[in-house]
Amino acid sequence: MPHAEPLAFSGIHVISTNLLKMLSEDGAFSIIASYLRLAAQGKKHSRFRADEYYWRDLGRLEYVKQVEEDWKQRVFLQ
Repeated sequence: MPHAEPLAFSGIHVISTNLLKMLSEDGAFSIIASYLRLAAQGKKHSRFRADEYYWRDLGRLEYVKQVEEDWKQRVFLQ
């Protein structure tokens, strides 16, 4: 079995419509659990490393303010 590398999940998905055919979950469910189930079944998947990019959750006002401060400090360019 290949080495598993722990990575953060950004919540951005680019999927094939084939994935929808493989989902067996009903109602609200964790897509991560579905991805893990499918990987355990040997289904192919890939990931996109975004290490060199600036990512920030903007779901709260304080997070937006932090981005503004990061912009002023040029954090994006580091």
